[in-house]
Amino acid sequence: MDLKKQNLYNLMSLWRLVGQKAGRYDSMKSFEISEVNNSQWPNKIWFNEDATWDIILNVANQYDLKKLTLSVWGNLVETIDQVLLTDDIQLSSTQYGMSMPLASFQKSENLVELVQVADTLSAQLWSETFEKSFAYLIHKDTIMKTMNEVNYFLGYSEGIPVGTAVLFIDEYRTAGIHSMGVIPEMRRKGFAEDILTQTLAIAHENEAKTATLQASDKGKPLYLKMGFNEDFIIKNFKK
Repeated sequence: MDLKKQNLYNLMSLWRLVGQKAGRYDSMKSFEISEVNNSQWPNKIWFNEDATWDIILNVANQYDLKKLTLSVWGNLVETIDQVLLTDDIQLSSTQYGMSMPLASFQKSENLVELVQVADTLSAQLWSETFEKSFAYLIHKDTIMKTMNEVNYFLGYSEGIPVGTAVLFIDEYRTAGIHSMGVIPEMRRKGFAEDILTQTLAIAHENEAKTATLQASDKGKPLYLKMGFNEDFIIKNFKK
């Protein structure tokens, strides 16, 4: 499995799992949907390789893109703007699928105490810290219903929660890094790099072979600095 396929498999597997455990998951002929009613994540529509412009446009018109984000990658990603961009449907974000082999990974000195979520109280605190970092909600119930399969980490500095990370290792030993962020007032202090470093160390200790993630424009420079390579682009659309 090449790096792009590893990345997408991990990402889609996480979306499916969360929908199945905490909300609803539907698989159609050419697309899939994962939605959690009391959260703003994953709440995604994504497409199989055989999807065409017409299929994507029909799905965009059929479903409520105020609640669901429509994600596109692959052969149509460079031209899909011509089909989807209207007065109602807009490009909400562009992400960069990135990967790094973990064989070359080395752990560094810690600035943050990284603690795994294990109960309702820490799940609520993780949810609150994540919302401060990203300005959208992953409900604590979603965390509680999935934390046996998904590792949720909360980073502390001097006893104060400063950031979050999610580690999802799939059956191919790909370590997906998700939801990694730092609250605004604690940024530019090295905390994001340290949370990432510790999360990668945990992945390596659990015999993961490759780390993958989907970076924003703001996050991309950090990941390049840490040794990740850009493999592909994801475009996300909403109304």
